[in-house]
Amino acid sequence: MKAALFDLDGTLLDTPSMIVAALREETIRVTDTIRALVGLPLDDIAEALADKDADHAHRIASGYRRRYIERIVPTGVGLVFPFVEVGLKQLREAGWSIGVVTSKNHQGALEILASAGLVSAIDLVVGADDVADPKPHPAPILAALERLGVPPKYAVMVGDSRYDIQSGGRAGVRTIGVSYGVGRASDLAEAGAGSVHGSFQGAVGELGKCFPTHGRRTFAAIATERKGF
Repeated sequence: MKAALFDLDGTLLDTPSMIVAALREETIRVTDTIRALVGLPLDDIAEALADKDADHAHRIASGYRRRYIERIVPTGVGLVFPFVEVGLKQLREAGWSIGVVTSKNHQGALEILASAGLVSAIDLVVGADDVADPKPHPAPILAALERLGVPPKYAVMVGDSRYDIQSGGRAGVRTIGVSYGVGRASDLAEAGAGSVHGSFQGAVGELGKCFPTHGRRTFAAIATERKGF
């Protein structure tokens, strides 16, 4: 078995701008400052934006959670990046296990994935509250691989932030960066990404090169049949 692990916000779903907008309503920080924090757990983002003022951090986090449920979750189906549904299906057909490793809490991730119609394409979700140490620590990725029964040498982490790439590198898996989310290509490369792509389709194509043969069919054969590339 091989495992493709994906970040959620900014990798599968075009949510970062909505996350930033929701957080800005609770803080006076500028957009670029907030955007740079996307990819960390909400409590860590809130603490950073509140300059470690516990009461203010609590207000930021609480306000964001309310807006997330009210505004972001209902729009999930319209937030799926191009080629994500097709790409995940191609990977599953080529013998990959699919996991989502996110800095969202587990329940919040399931809610937005359900709204986006992607739950059936994914084998498991590991959220920030599923481990003691979330990204950029390797624990979430290692937890996902343990549950999937896949060793790190047969796994790849795909993400749009340096936290995804750092987590993957520390877990001993291959890493692929995508530059259409919050992270610039140069930042992802500097964090250690094995390659960086400007589209989900490009990232899936790179995954096919990592382990070109699994099971009875090659990834390249499936991609050619579907004319996905």
